[in-house]
This record gives sequence, C-alpha cells and structure tokens, in this order.
Amino acid sequence: MRAKKNSNLDVNLKNLVFNTKEIDIILSKHGIEKIYFTSRFVEKIFKSKFKDIILKFPKVEFVTLPSPSPRYARMKIAEKITKYKELLPNLRDLHLQGGI
Repeated sequence: MRAKKNSNLDVNLKNLVFNTKEIDIILSKHGIEKIYFTSRFVEKIFKSKFKDIILKFPKVEFVTLPSPSPRYARMKIAEKITKYKELLPNLRDLHLQGGI
C-alpha cells in the first residue's frame, strides 16, 4: 500500500491489496471475536471487499474507533483516549486470563 500526495490520509491510499484467503484462515484458526477499525473509510472498504468472510463469520463484531489522526479534530485527544479505553480490551487482563 502506498499513499499518494505524500500523505497518510486513508483517502489517499492507492494500490490496495486484499488478501481474503489469509483473513479467512486467521478468523478460522484463532477464534477472533472483534475486528477494530481506526476509520470509517477502512471499515467501509473492509465490508465491501470481505462480504463473503463477513457472512461466514457472522458472530465477529466490528468496532470503529475514533481516528487517531490529529487531523480528526472533532474529538480532543483526551476524548479519543477515553473512547479507546472504553472500546479496546485491556490486553494485560486478557493475558493474565490466558486469552493471549
């Protein structure tokens, strides 16, 4: 994946490659319960390109986080941090429970 215009904005991404076979294998082997997106743009692309996988794994939940980009100014950084803490699992707790 390369960004055009020397920018990392999602809308500037081009040459996107979608490896549906590997995503299918990962979901099959690892019991993934949630997929997190850091933008609505990426979520939209995923849902359009991976329709068959979404149908195959209907219990997988999709969670869209606020964009971490400083350009996404609708939320202050403190609000983003609070939202991330609310939506993301506590990896330390999962590890202690044997989940990772």
